[in-house]
Amino acid sequence: EVQHIFANERAFAAVTTNSSVITWGSSLHGGNSSTAVFTSRVLHVYASRWAFAALQVGGSVTSWGDVLVGEPLNHTATAHITDVVRISATMHAFAGLKEDGGVVTWGNPD
Repeated sequence: EVQHIFANERAFAAVTTNSSVITWGSSLHGGNSSTAVFTSRVLHVYASRWAFAALQVGGSVTSWGDVLVGEPLNHTATAHITDVVRISATMHAFAGLKEDGGVVTWGNPD
């Protein structure tokens, strides 16, 4: 059963009652999360123009989709990110607020 639905320009992501993620739409733009590595239950999903980021229990983050044409996001982009409590998105990037007040960013640096 779906609890929350999130959308970007070309795809959808939904969080189910068991905290898993289902996706549909353009696979290049986040509509296919089969390569995303979820290490914990998903609390919330955030959308940029063509990508998604999932905040998980414990503050880990997983991203998938494309931040800019030809720049796909994958698990390695966010594997090192921990202790995140909130995420904000722009058109082509994400920023995570960490428990200690620090900020971590990923996606297109421009």
